[in-house]
Amino acid sequence: MTFSLPGLLILAFLLPSVVYAHGPIKGLGYFYNGMLHPLFVPGHIMLILAVGFLMGRGSIEKNLPLFIISTLSVALGLITTHFMAISELSIWGLLITVVIGAVIAINASLSRVAIGLLVALGCFFIGIDSPQDGLEGQNKLASLFGTFVGVYLLLLYPALVAEFLSRRGWALILLRVVGSWIAAASVLNLALIFSA
Repeated sequence: MTFSLPGLLILAFLLPSVVYAHGPIKGLGYFYNGMLHPLFVPGHIMLILAVGFLMGRGSIEKNLPLFIISTLSVALGLITTHFMAISELSIWGLLITVVIGAVIAINASLSRVAIGLLVALGCFFIGIDSPQDGLEGQNKLASLFGTFVGVYLLLLYPALVAEFLSRRGWALILLRVVGSWIAAASVLNLALIFSA
């Protein structure tokens, strides 16, 4: 009796094991799973890019309080999700991404309080929407701490790019275009969610 490769693949799909939407990657430590987790959630990637670009507009030294706000907000979101997992938060995260992307796209000059509020909301929703299914106790804590470190490091890259681009008048247009793409991609994700 011989089996073909397509036949084996079909058989493998008929016998699935447990699948989690936000589960850990097998073979990787819990800390590193948490650190990589934001990279596997498209809504988180767009929100991280949007918040990072917003924080980096102008000068990073001038916007240092925004980094403190982002760190505390991610930590608060992760602590909240540790004690009570709330589902269906991706819509709110996408809405915040649309707003931040639009602010970047139109190059709106908001007050420092309004920018701080957008950064705080964005980072809080990244944290609160980052539970990993199937983890308990110390494994869950290690994963959430990894997510905290990962989000912090991931926010630095778009912030540095935004600072570099905003110091050059012509390159600011590129930052605005990327902001509009982020807003448009978030609107498309929202449309997909509401059409299902």
